[in-house]
Amino acid sequence: MLSWDEPQGSPMEYENAQKRILEIFTQRKAPDNFKIELFVIRGGDWGGYTMLDCDGPLAVHKVLLDAARV
Repeated sequence: MLSWDEPQGSPMEYENAQKRILEIFTQRKAPDNFKIELFVIRGGDWGGYTMLDCDGPLAVHKVLLDAARV
């Protein structure tokens, strides 16, 4: 399970942050050994959770580094 927090701000910044997170996770292809089981944005809060299945921590690290570059 991964969790993330985003900086807080105005309602418009909240909405833009949610759109950005969805953009990051939907516009890229995960490796074959990496499967997102659940993706949840905390409603009314800044952040969310992702439950995933993969071969090990190296796969998670690679996906997160790739997502940070988007």
